[in-house]
Amino acid sequence: MAKLYYLLILIGWQCTFCICSHAQHIDTTDTKRPLYLHQIKANEELKALAKRYEVSKEQLLKINQLKTKKLSAGKSLKVPLGIQQNINQANKAPYFFHKIRSQEQLHHLAQTYRTSIQQLKKLNSLVDNHLSKDRFLLIPNANYKQKGDWVSRFTMSGFASFGFYAGSTWDNETNVNYTLNGRLNLKHSLIKSPWRNLTSLSSVLGFRKDIGKYFFKNIDRIEFKNQLEHYLTKDVNVFLYTGFRSQYMNTNFVDFEGNKTLLATFMAPAYTHVAVGASLEGEYYSANFGFYELKNTYVLNEEVFGEKKSVFGVPKGQTKLIEHGLSLRVSVYYYKNENLRLSSNLYVFGNNQTVEFDFRNDFSYRFNKYFKVSILTELSYDKEYAETVQFKQEVLLGFSFFKR
Repeated sequence: MAKLYYLLILIGWQCTFCICSHAQHIDTTDTKRPLYLHQIKANEELKALAKRYEVSKEQLLKINQLKTKKLSAGKSLKVPLGIQQNINQANKAPYFFHKIRSQEQLHHLAQTYRTSIQQLKKLNSLVDNHLSKDRFLLIPNANYKQKGDWVSRFTMSGFASFGFYAGSTWDNETNVNYTLNGRLNLKHSLIKSPWRNLTSLSSVLGFRKDIGKYFFKNIDRIEFKNQLEHYLTKDVNVFLYTGFRSQYMNTNFVDFEGNKTLLATFMAPAYTHVAVGASLEGEYYSANFGFYELKNTYVLNEEVFGEKKSVFGVPKGQTKLIEHGLSLRVSVYYYKNENLRLSSNLYVFGNNQTVEFDFRNDFSYRFNKYFKVSILTELSYDKEYAETVQFKQEVLLGFSFFKR
């Protein structure tokens, strides 16, 4: 029953959410030049607005069919804007226009301009994801730094939280803990069609302690990923992926007598991955098929072995296990709005001797700008680590931030 319960939890969270759209003051029906509707404030003058938007007073008079230069507060003023021209550049307002080309898709434009599908739909009052050639799309300006034709974007997010952890194996060995930890994620993208390079660095640092038991475990992880992509079509690319994962500090098991046993430490274990393959991207997902992957497992501290003949698949007396195989990485991202989000990630690696997988799910709800609750779920199997399927779940509440 416990196994069925856990599976039902996972299946229940895999649901899709609707995306809400809102009307915006923007007119993109003019295929030659889009119009921005400026809301006139008290005491604003036509001359100043013409200078701000880099148009002439005569253009504003003509397009708005004005007989006088006097403006009425609260009304809208049509402003013609050139393609790729920033709205209100003097005040660095975060918008510009993109002219839609043949077969362009909304999720690709969201990636290129480092924004979300939801935000593009909201700004442009789109009821679906269909784009019409030669129309104009209002794009939020992310104030990115650009060198030549390369577009660069950097984001940083963090989550400091307190919560509860529950773990179980498929043979019903369970434990419950309270946990305190912090998470930091750094992401950078560099884009120049048809190339894209994605780099990420994530880190977790904290601890958990069994409720009612004399057990203490550090929660610390550092993970680096880099993927270089070359697009063959709008949805398909070939890629080169590299990755590294380990932990910072020692993890010890402490028995009731206070005796410590070293379970893991920095570079024991550590994992490196190199994969080449092809990727398929959709509106809310990406699937990376690794036609070849080289996976290395390192154990560089002999103390971790103790009396064991091997740990993490590495035989005692050696420092590395080399594996060759195929891989699959799938990421799915659902969201209803900026407050309610669900993301899922699946990794599968296999060869003629073994198959391992890792499924992670993050369901989060943001109460306001700073506080959110997350339900993290992981289901994994790696026979080099344990003989049974591992199930882990965390319910976390805490402070978060996001910066781009």
